[in-house]
Amino acid sequence: MTANKETKTLSTHQSGTLTATRSRTEIYLKQAVLHDAEALQQAFSKLQHVVNDRIKDQLSVRNNIMKYPMRWVVGSFLFGLWLAQRRRP
Repeated sequence: MTANKETKTLSTHQSGTLTATRSRTEIYLKQAVLHDAEALQQAFSKLQHVVNDRIKDQLSVRNNIMKYPMRWVVGSFLFGLWLAQRRRP
């Protein structure tokens, strides 16, 4: 009977240790997931800002004219010719 009590005590002790280890592991994993989620959110936010800045830069007529002035001069000239031809009877 003594061996049976020792086995139960040992089993209870091991079970408590396993529960504590499992609890620590769960806490660690939850913290790791939260940290990764925050890092992902920050990276997504940076990406969103970069994309928005790039779109604003590309859609800005002023920036486009400054980058490609000859395209705008030639395009304006051709547009003027097209308008002049439409007015002729």
